[in-house]
Amino acid sequence: MNKRILFSTIAAGAATAAIIPVLAATGPVASAATSTSTYSATTTLTNRPDSGINGDWALDTITRIATITRHGTVSANNCGGISPCYLWSGKIADKGTFATTPGQDSPGAGLQNGGGPLVMGATVTGPMHGNYNYSFYSTVKTPDGTVPSTVDGNNDPTGQWPALFFAGGTSVLYDFSGNTGNAANYGTTGSWTYTAPLGADSACPHDSSQWVDASPDWGSKAVDGNILAPDAAHC
Repeated sequence: MNKRILFSTIAAGAATAAIIPVLAATGPVASAATSTSTYSATTTLTNRPDSGINGDWALDTITRIATITRHGTVSANNCGGISPCYLWSGKIADKGTFATTPGQDSPGAGLQNGGGPLVMGATVTGPMHGNYNYSFYSTVKTPDGTVPSTVDGNNDPTGQWPALFFAGGTSVLYDFSGNTGNAANYGTTGSWTYTAPLGADSACPHDSSQWVDASPDWGSKAVDGNILAPDAAHC
């Protein structure tokens, strides 16, 4: 059985999620055989703007479980010449709900009857779930930051989420393009699925729809579907 030890650095007055290291497994990783260490934290996100191919289209309420794993040391060239430099991977798992924003364009390219972007005419709430994977380098061996237990609004970009585990934030992390700071994006592949079930649209109770926002095209093809939230005149 793995022994789990609570690890968290809590700033005064700040709400934070517990960062929990999981007992390391050993094996050949990075440039040498070293032990790996995994850390996790859970965050509740509310009023989170959700973007589609035509801009923001919904607000989400999400429970996000994030994990990051240190795999060992690599060339200092990956950390701007700073040594030691560690290779990390990560993942988030999201589960929650979305609520469409009337007057905004639908998120995908799959359209109801052809033509241009479909303007959503009703508020529709439905379930969503997904995951996103990360790869990055850091000069820090052990997480020393505070992952918030709650986030309201459009704070803490998903592409830079692993930086929350580190007190130095994006300044001590490097993406695979060598970027650090606000220019960095640590994400690689991912997929989110949104479903508007039958009855979710009170104006059009017999309509249902689904949109998959996934790499590599990120929901931009008609085959990825769409979330349709028509008003009564467009059922």
